[in-house]
Amino acid sequence: MADHAVTDRQAGLGSSHIKNEESVSSEPLTFEVASQDPVDRWSLLREASIYMISDDPNHDVADMRAGRTGMVVAKPHPDLEGAVAASSGLGGDAPPTDMGGVHTVGESKMGDIAIVRRLRRVDRSVVEEGRPDLVDKISQDGSNQVRISAPDEGPSPPDDIEVNAGRSLQCTNVRITFKVDKYGRETTVKLMGSTGTVMASVNEVAPYGTKIMQECVPDGTYTLKLTDIDGICCSNGKGWYKMEVGRTQVAHGGYFVGSKSHTIKIGYDWQSTMDSRDTEWLRAHNDRRFKYNGGYGYKPLRWAASLARQAKIHADYLVQACPNVELSHASHEQGIEDGENLAGNNGHGKWGSLYDADDIMSRWVEKEQSWDYPANAHYTQVVWRGTSYVGCGEGLKKMSNGASCRVQVCRYTPPGNCQVRNGNWQEEAWKDDTNCGNPCPNEGCYA
Repeated sequence: MADHAVTDRQAGLGSSHIKNEESVSSEPLTFEVASQDPVDRWSLLREASIYMISDDPNHDVADMRAGRTGMVVAKPHPDLEGAVAASSGLGGDAPPTDMGGVHTVGESKMGDIAIVRRLRRVDRSVVEEGRPDLVDKISQDGSNQVRISAPDEGPSPPDDIEVNAGRSLQCTNVRITFKVDKYGRETTVKLMGSTGTVMASVNEVAPYGTKIMQECVPDGTYTLKLTDIDGICCSNGKGWYKMEVGRTQVAHGGYFVGSKSHTIKIGYDWQSTMDSRDTEWLRAHNDRRFKYNGGYGYKPLRWAASLARQAKIHADYLVQACPNVELSHASHEQGIEDGENLAGNNGHGKWGSLYDADDIMSRWVEKEQSWDYPANAHYTQVVWRGTSYVGCGEGLKKMSNGASCRVQVCRYTPPGNCQVRNGNWQEEAWKDDTNCGNPCPNEGCYA
C-alpha cells in the first residue's frame, strides 16, 4: 500500500404460539395502531395487526370498543425503523380495576407474538420507568415471538417482570419441510437431540411428494440428518429441504450424495461473545440490508464468532506484508467456501487510524450500489438475501516510520455472488436461498 492509501477488495463464490392457558377469550377486536398516545416501553410489535382479548366477563365487547376497559395504543418507536410499540391497559378515564388477566396478541413479519400482562392494580409507571432496557433487548434479539409477563398482584417491582423472547417458556417451534425426487421412499429425514430422535420420516414419502414435520423442542444442540443413496436432487427430480426455527430459516439444501447433516442450535445466545466493535460491524451491515433490500423485505444477518475468528486470522496474515500488502483472498487457507470482503488503510494520523465500521461499509455499499457487476461485488455480498451470517476481523501492523497499516476482513455464510450469469446479479441476489457454500458457520445453524 502507498502512504495514506484506502483500498478495498471483495470475493464470493461465482409457533409455536404463546398462549395464556388460564384465559377464556371473548371475541377478538382489531384496533387501530396509529394512535399517538403514550406507550409502555416494554411492549413491542412490528407492523402488527393487534387484538385485545379479556377474560373478565364484566368487560364486554361494547365496552372494549368504546375504550372504557381495554385498549391498544401504538406509535412509531424511535429505535426501530418501520416498527411500532404497543401496550394494553385501561382506556379513557376508567379507574384502576382487577383486569383478571389481559393479553395482547399480534401477527406481524416477526411471526406470532403474544405479549402477556397478568397484572392487577399495577402502577404502570413503575413498570415503564423501571425497565426501559426491555424494548432494547427485544428489538436487538431479532426474535420470532416475544412474551412479557408479570405477577398477578401489584404494584409489581420491575425485577419481577419476565422477558422471554423468541420462544415460549418451554420450547421453540421447529418446522422441517422437504420435497423428494422420483425415488422418495429412499429418503430418510431425522432431527436428533441429546435424548434421541425428536422427529423422523423414514422411507415413507411418495415419489415427488412433499412432507412437513413440526415439533416444539427445548433449547439445546440438535443434528438434522438426511439420508438418500443418491440425494434428492437433479436427474431424478429437483428435491429440496429446509428447516425453520420459529419463523427463521436456518438450514436448506437439495444436492447431496449418501447423507447430509447440519448442527442446529436452539436457544443459542450468539450475541454473548460480541464486543462493541463486533456490534458496530453487525449494525453497519444490517442497516444497509434494511435499506437496500430490493423490495423483498428485511432479512438481518446474525453474527458468527467462528467467521470473525477466521476473518481475524486472514487479516493478520495479510497485514504482515505492509506497506506493500495486496488485498488477496484466502489462497493460503484450504477449503474456504465463505464469501469475503476486504479493505485496508495505512499512513500517519487519521490515514492509519481505526476507521468506523460504518465508514468502511459506505465504501463497499453506497460507493458501489449503482455500479455494474462484478465491479459492485462488495455491495452485492453485503445485501445478498441468501446470506445469513457474518463475522469480521482486523489486522494492525505498526511501521518503523510511525505509520499504522490496517486490514479489514469480513466473512459471509452462505456466500453471496453465487451463480451470477451474464452480470445479472439481481436474479440471484434477492432469492431466499443461495446454492453455494455451506448454510451454517462452524458452530452450527441458529436463529
